[in-house]
Amino acid sequence: MFLLKRYAGYVGFASSESAPSVEDPAERQAMNALEEGTRHLEDGNVEAARDQYKKSAQIQKSAAALFNLGRSVISSEGYSDSTAPSCYADDGHTPVFHRQALELSPEDPEIAFNLAAVLESTGNNEPALKLYEKAVSLGVDRAQQNVRNVKAKILAAKAEADAKAK
Repeated sequence: MFLLKRYAGYVGFASSESAPSVEDPAERQAMNALEEGTRHLEDGNVEAARDQYKKSAQIQKSAAALFNLGRSVISSEGYSDSTAPSCYADDGHTPVFHRQALELSPEDPEIAFNLAAVLESTGNNEPALKLYEKAVSLGVDRAQQNVRNVKAKILAAKAEADAKAK
């Protein structure tokens, strides 16, 4: 099963960890809520999508539900730490649902790539670089360009800091 992930102009797919078991009603309910959330997102109804992703994650935590929940929260509330503090982890810049999704599926290249993009968009280039590099190592070829761009941003910031220190 593939579920739509969108943000910052990027559209990708989050795969579920395994096919739902017809024998597990909770798993079926969680998958149905996840699919309903994706339909709402495709229709542009971010609020309804967020509610369905939250419902799915409450029924049964999955990387896809958590990632898409995080994305819908950020889409509706923005990337700014001050406008959406409830969706950020203790470090102040990592969206908590994205981090949880990565913890559940540490080898999911799309989650690593997408979390890197969120971090880069908030100016957190060092952690973004690590995740882009991870995405490359997991086979996301398009992340190579992001690695180059973020390295350039990091070098530019260091050069600016050095120039100010002189």
